[in-house]
Amino acid sequence: MSSSPAISPLEVEAIRETTAQNLAEVLDEHGAHADLAWLERGALMLLPAFDDPDMPDEARQALPDALEERADGPAATMLAALRDYGRAPLARMAGAALERLAQRGMEATAWDEGRELALDEVRHCHVGDRELMLATVRRTGENSVQAALVELEHWESGPVVVGGMLTDPAPAAEASALLDSQPAEMTRLERDDAVVTLQDALEHMAGYDVALPGELCPVVPILARALTGDAHGLGELHYDLPDADERAVEAWMTDFNARPRAERDRVVGPAMDRMVAGAGPARRPSSAGARRAKRKATRTARKRNRR
Repeated sequence: MSSSPAISPLEVEAIRETTAQNLAEVLDEHGAHADLAWLERGALMLLPAFDDPDMPDEARQALPDALEERADGPAATMLAALRDYGRAPLARMAGAALERLAQRGMEATAWDEGRELALDEVRHCHVGDRELMLATVRRTGENSVQAALVELEHWESGPVVVGGMLTDPAPAAEASALLDSQPAEMTRLERDDAVVTLQDALEHMAGYDVALPGELCPVVPILARALTGDAHGLGELHYDLPDADERAVEAWMTDFNARPRAERDRVVGPAMDRMVAGAGPARRPSSAGARRAKRKATRTARKRNRR
């Protein structure tokens, strides 16, 4: 039996409520006018936290549930992105929510029509012990392109991905301007060579337990799909994310305890029911503390191992 502490129904409910609120703040303001790339980026930015093996499934379910409850086109698009980019069990949860929406007549039409990514070209250059790789990709049937830039450093132990960015869809001329702005002339790199370069770096990082910087969560999966045709084609990705802000949960609990008892009962009852219907109380995996320690060690190693 695991000695890790169980997550209480109220903690799970706090995660569910804050997830729904945060999604509403973003999608209510931008969702109706958002294009596919914007919604895909949004899903990818949420993915590392909810795809984390340390997150109990009871809390993980909060994201697909919040999107399913919205029952609109943008939410369906984000669920489809989570299904295609995520790992089990999040991918399975998102897929099931998407199927239920389809039964209600809400299809992820935008994702189905524009999900395919085609690689235009890859260019790279070396600047000291750094290597810059820039790939331009476009969606089927679109003229605009997105540029995905990654920066690698060659440490004494091997290559490490240390930064990058993803542009919004724009005319190809703007991607050319990005090429021109780099500190050295960029030369063409064959697709297979680009795959090997990134796979070598990611395998080296995994061997030394060095995680990808969190800001790369919208970049590397798109590169993987464009280069290999598979969101997981570069291997399993792990990101260096800040630990969850427990103050947010504490603030929710303070607010919850100030609510009328009848309202609190309406929250606690369904929360308990969800746990009883599942596999018992959600537990924090015993590896959670070790992973947090590794994240801290990763940040220290970056400073120590750079030339």
